[in-house]
Amino acid sequence: MTSHNHESEESDLGRYGAADADLSAVRHTLRRAGRGGADAAELERALRGYWLEHGPTLRWAGAAVGEAVRQQALAQLYEWRRRLAAQLQARADQPDLQPDKDN
Repeated sequence: MTSHNHESEESDLGRYGAADADLSAVRHTLRRAGRGGADAAELERALRGYWLEHGPTLRWAGAAVGEAVRQQALAQLYEWRRRLAAQLQARADQPDLQPDKDN
């Protein structure tokens, strides 16, 4: 692993940590709003501020998770196709066990 990749991973972890910590503050505001302790404008400010600050990180993380799931699904599909092809080839290689319909 290069130093640049290591620094990038640390930076990503820092962004995720900041998003998580700020999400706790949004949860707190939501709870307060649920008890009547925060009005709609305060809640909207908290949510908009969170999205403006962390939206790019959340979109990047969502895309990364989506890509990982896509790769796993694709690997499973290739494995399924390989097994199916092997089964079909095994059937094609077997002599015909069906009785001759012409006789």
